[in-house]
Formats: sequence, C-alpha cells, structure tokens
Amino acid sequence: MSATFNIGSQQAGAIYQAGGDQTIHHGDGTLSVEALDAAAELQTALAATPMPESSRQEAQQVLEAVETELKAPAPDEGAVASGVERIIDVLGQAGALASAGEALAAPLRSIASFAGAAGAAALRLLV
Repeated sequence: MSATFNIGSQQAGAIYQAGGDQTIHHGDGTLSVEALDAAAELQTALAATPMPESSRQEAQQVLEAVETELKAPAPDEGAVASGVERIIDVLGQAGALASAGEALAAPLRSIASFAGAAGAAALRLLV
C-alpha cells in the first residue's frame, strides 16, 4: 500500500507537517498551541459539568495558572504538569471526572502530554 501526497508550493520561515500530534521546539520557546486549545476546551467542559461551585472555581483558578504558563516564551513543563495533577485531584474529589468522562479527560490528557516526561504522572491519574 502506498500513498501519494501532492503539496503545492509553500513559502514561510518554517513549515511543519505531521500526520499526527506535533510539539515544535523552535528557538527559545515551544509552540504550545495544541495545549492552549485543549485548555480552552477544558474551560468549556468545566462550565458544563455539574460539580460543587467551590470545586469548579478551584479548578478554573489552577487552569488559569496553567494557561499563563503555556503562554510563556518557554513554558515550565513541571509547572504545567503540577497544575494538571491538581485539576485532576479537584475534579476527582468532586466526582466530576466520573460524570463528565472524556469531556474533561481528553483536554487534560492533551495538556499533560505537552508537559512531556513531567506530565507522565498526570497521565497515569487519568487511566
């Protein structure tokens, strides 16, 4: 089996193509667009998931700190991973992970994956 890709002329400082997930380390920073998109999805899912308001507020505060870190020129993967772990803990205690399932777990996995090795513990919490 073979596949043919016909890609027309492209001009840019850098062009990145991939068939799946991609983290790009470029210069002094890391492109974290996918993780930021996942954070936006998580924000929407948090708003739609039934849980105690105090738990929702705590999860949103931690998520805001994670988003701030993701927007930094060189995000601290450890800080991102710690934030994801804290969000998982809050949501687990509130019973929200069990009730919302993939709506919360999928974006959390994406953000934890961005954190690389530092996010491995968070990923294990979602199994």
